[in-house]
Amino acid sequence: MQKRLGTFATLFLSAAMLLTACGGQKAAEQPAAPTQQPAAQTQQPAAQPASTEPIKVAVVTAMTGNLAATGKQVAAGVQTAAKEWNDKGGIKGRKIEVIVEDDQSNPNGALAAYNKVLAEKPIAVWGPTFTPLVMPLGPVMKTNKVPTFTSATGAITTKSGFEYVFRVRTNDDEAGLIVADYVVNDVKPKKPAMLYANNDYGKGGYDILKKELEKAGIKFVAAEQFNQGDKDVSAQLLKIKQANPDYLLVYSVPTDSGLISAQAAQVGLTAKIIGSPGFATPEYLQLAKEAAEGTITLIDSMAGMDEASKAWTEKARAANPGTPISFVVSTNYDGAMMVFDIMSKQDIKDGTALRDALLKVKDYPGVSGKFSFDPEGNGLHQGIIAKWEKGKLVQVKKIAK
Repeated sequence: MQKRLGTFATLFLSAAMLLTACGGQKAAEQPAAPTQQPAAQTQQPAAQPASTEPIKVAVVTAMTGNLAATGKQVAAGVQTAAKEWNDKGGIKGRKIEVIVEDDQSNPNGALAAYNKVLAEKPIAVWGPTFTPLVMPLGPVMKTNKVPTFTSATGAITTKSGFEYVFRVRTNDDEAGLIVADYVVNDVKPKKPAMLYANNDYGKGGYDILKKELEKAGIKFVAAEQFNQGDKDVSAQLLKIKQANPDYLLVYSVPTDSGLISAQAAQVGLTAKIIGSPGFATPEYLQLAKEAAEGTITLIDSMAGMDEASKAWTEKARAANPGTPISFVVSTNYDGAMMVFDIMSKQDIKDGTALRDALLKVKDYPGVSGKFSFDPEGNGLHQGIIAKWEKGKLVQVKKIAK
């Protein structure tokens, strides 16, 4: 009996000591654990995305279809800028991701592609380089408040109340005045004629040139239209030939420009051609071949085509093998570089903050020229008159507005 009592007492004391030890651990350690560890767990994940998630930008441009030769150059410009920043570590430790979506060279495709890339929540978008493809994006752009860059030159794109559009080229109104200034004061034609696309771009160029030339007492002896993408404009060129002009002014996109020069030579039209920026691209030269010789053209910038931009051109060509490097590449590259530069220096949280920062850009030194955005979003305000000589563009005159 005494032995059993002793055994019971020993078990009782052991249990008591065990409970006391467990209770002591609870009292000493448990209050500290809930107040410190969860706090550390909630702070770390919040800081992580800001330093590791990529900065997304998007490009909506023609990668297929009849506008692809020029459209691909938009993507090349943005991708070259992104690679340059990523090669040096990105922006504040974050890599730049470029999302490219094909607009299939038509307005409906542009709208579908734009809506698709917006789902990825990019900080900025680079849109089509042709005005008819930019215009459908305007209402969506305004609703989503995402800064959207374009190298389309139609003045309407920045005059339609689309507060988030930024143009990286000289708009058609300014460009038309630059061409008119050169024609009136330097060329002084006696019998000019004009051929232009039957769209806002072509008609806008015609209206400005007609008005400015008539102010100087100069009238067109012939003016003909064609539809963008036509494969034969010889009928219009023959009508112009009958008027015996000394100069032919043309407003058209690159593929049409090459066709026009080639067919003008075929029908024996001897008038010297003064063309819109579509005549200042590698794809124009490829189509026009020998017929390009002596053609005068307006160009936003010589970047990609002159000795001064040789180092940049080589870098862009290496990053985009097989893509022609022209002012379309350089102006979109400059737009991307401006965005990345702003984001590296400022705490940009959304599209509105980026838009406000872009509107403060003054005299940004891009490879294409100096950029200063006006309230409508126009960034470049210059024009270069150039001439094709032995397969190369040679600067004739630079005019800044």
